[in-house]
Amino acid sequence: MQKRIAILALVSAVCVMSTHAGQTKKIVIGDFSDFQSGTLNGTAVDSRGRLFIGPRIQRLEGPDQEYFLAVTTAPDGDILLGTGHGARAYRIPAAGGKAKEIFNSEHLDVYGLVALSGDEVYVGTSPNGSVYHLKGKKEPEKVFTPREKFIWALTADNKGRVYCAVGNHGAVYRISAKAEPVKLFDADDTHITSLYAARDGDVYAGSAGRGILFRISDRKVRVMFDSPFEEVRGICEDSRGNIYFAATRMARPKSRDDSVKKGEDPVDVDKKGERNEHPLEKSALYRLNNNGGVEKIWQSRNETIYDICFHSKSGNLYLATGDAGRLYQVSPDGDYALVMEAPAAQLYSLAETSGGLLAVTNNTAGIWRIEDATAGKGEYLSKVFDLGVPSRFGRLTWRMGNDEGGGVAAVFARMGNSRIPDKTWISWTPPFSDPENARLEVQGYRYVQFKVSLNSANLARSPLFARLTAYYLQNNLKPRIHGINIAQIKQDNRKEKDKNGNTRRGHLRVSWQADDPNNDLLQAAVELRRADGSDWIPLFDHLAKKECWIDPRMVADGEYQLRLKVDDALSNPGDTALAASYVSQIFTIDSTAPTLESLQVADGALVMQIKDDTSPVATVTYSLDGELWLPLAPEDGLNDSRVETYRFRLSWARGKRLLYIRFQDEAGNFKIHQHNI
Repeated sequence: MQKRIAILALVSAVCVMSTHAGQTKKIVIGDFSDFQSGTLNGTAVDSRGRLFIGPRIQRLEGPDQEYFLAVTTAPDGDILLGTGHGARAYRIPAAGGKAKEIFNSEHLDVYGLVALSGDEVYVGTSPNGSVYHLKGKKEPEKVFTPREKFIWALTADNKGRVYCAVGNHGAVYRISAKAEPVKLFDADDTHITSLYAARDGDVYAGSAGRGILFRISDRKVRVMFDSPFEEVRGICEDSRGNIYFAATRMARPKSRDDSVKKGEDPVDVDKKGERNEHPLEKSALYRLNNNGGVEKIWQSRNETIYDICFHSKSGNLYLATGDAGRLYQVSPDGDYALVMEAPAAQLYSLAETSGGLLAVTNNTAGIWRIEDATAGKGEYLSKVFDLGVPSRFGRLTWRMGNDEGGGVAAVFARMGNSRIPDKTWISWTPPFSDPENARLEVQGYRYVQFKVSLNSANLARSPLFARLTAYYLQNNLKPRIHGINIAQIKQDNRKEKDKNGNTRRGHLRVSWQADDPNNDLLQAAVELRRADGSDWIPLFDHLAKKECWIDPRMVADGEYQLRLKVDDALSNPGDTALAASYVSQIFTIDSTAPTLESLQVADGALVMQIKDDTSPVATVTYSLDGELWLPLAPEDGLNDSRVETYRFRLSWARGKRLLYIRFQDEAGNFKIHQHNI
């Protein structure tokens, strides 16, 4: 008992008491990125994290072509489509139906497409192509063949004048079926990739290479904005005459799971090779105000904007992006909503119609009608949540708004123990409709998935669903101990100090690796016993850090074992707490130096025996008068035993000398003996 008290008083440890706020955990689907990680099926989500019924979306029958590169509408409402890897132009009836080919050529792509009247269309082909004029049933007439590789865009002003953007040497032309083409602008950029004819008669052009927005007014060219990007893609105008344009980096995004952010600036090396002091972004939407000022109102870190379109009825902008095939609705103040996720890598081109929008996709090619009215109903499927261990589920809550007009929401859940839902999962629960009093009352499952169903009798309105929260309690699993490490701090190591600043030279540092499947807070206790199986002696308890220190001088030399106990009582009340234990390998405590058992000196010959009760003798050296220290080897040549005999002969000029002998064991304990010879 006295020995136990002495050990407890003389060993040292770091002990921090921690508390835990509670054991109940929760899943929250609350912000835009949370909802974006799931699947929208007839639903949309805005930047405030509100889920609502999306627009009615219809996939139209398109031609059998590899790429759809341009879309616009004719004044009669018919859809005009330009394709790639087979340069064709098609007309699709406004009401839907089979696409009719109206143009084909030996070239590869149709990027430029503009309609002046119900039967008058201009088509631009690439590479090394031409601009063709189509009118009625006449054969296509070649009206412009630039000495350039690409015809990137065609547009027309409100007077019926057609403009053409080209590259490899960026330029803008005004063309006509009745007159020679006129070069309006010869750019320093390699490509002019986007064009827009504003209502006031000015023409806006976007370049690739330097990413500049130009304004062409009466053949006078002015730079309106030099963006930090490489390319301006897509230009449009709102009802107040403000010009919107997108700017992108040339590199294409790779992930379908990247979110967008509002009002943040990029961090990267810019197009001039200089380092930007902003976070990285792939593309951004800008507004050129009537006063000439430019504002950035939307951006994405990893999505590229391929086209933009102003929607007159709602006053919002629509952005076609890749590489996740997403359509975003952006308000003039920068609030946004994800309204469509197409089964394709890129939403590539947009056009406004009298009843909504048209969008074309690539990888895979498709053409879609997005209507102004809502779909009336829609579903949202969350990602699968991994709770780490089987758990018990409790309450479900969510928030609702805008339920006028019969809008309702229902929430479903399903659970299982496989990462991907399969037949072993339980079926979807019956619908929950009370946002305050829904309870799952299911237990024993690790994975969970949620489904939200929205319905509205009013196609002009939608219920707003926000912040789904699911509470759960993990089944408690006992902690895991992966090992114990016991190391002695060497005598010359002065870095390790205790809380009072005293060095821990010679102390034993005991550390361990332990974790908890539930991520519970852990505390540890350490016990010590002799290796012969005597009783365990408690040393420390309530250890929060995964280490403690033992001063071996306070313990008799010998072989010992440590037992580590780790429990999760800080996170689990009463008898629900679980513990794990681990017994170390046998280790040696040795804080006593070897002894010189005998020393005989005769005519310069010395014979001595060194002994250590616990550890093998490690090194023996000697010095005459404390000058040069030289090593000694035992009789058998190996320092590997607790008793070693050494024989050696000294050579020195006769006279009195002082012989020093230093002997050390494997634990680092040493002693110096001096002898007059």
